[in-house]
Amino acid sequence: MPTSEPARAHRFATYVDHLATALGYRDRHEPLRAYVTGLCLPGERKSIEPLAARVDPRHIRSRPQSMHHFIADAPWAAAALRVASIL
Repeated sequence: MPTSEPARAHRFATYVDHLATALGYRDRHEPLRAYVTGLCLPGERKSIEPLAARVDPRHIRSRPQSMHHFIADAPWAAAALRVASIL
């Protein structure tokens, strides 16, 4: 049974919110949202710059830096995120 676009968007937002809760760092919720969104969008390259360009093309200079800091400076517990991604 096909799912409507609004229903898929709601499920995705709920999933990302669940991951953000496991992250615990409020200032990292938006970069997480952008990164996960970029991973799910079409496109062959899944490195930071192409992801940032697809997620936020109007902020092509600042978005990659924000996403890079999110990935490179990862002080969260990876185990908590793995558990949250399964639930």
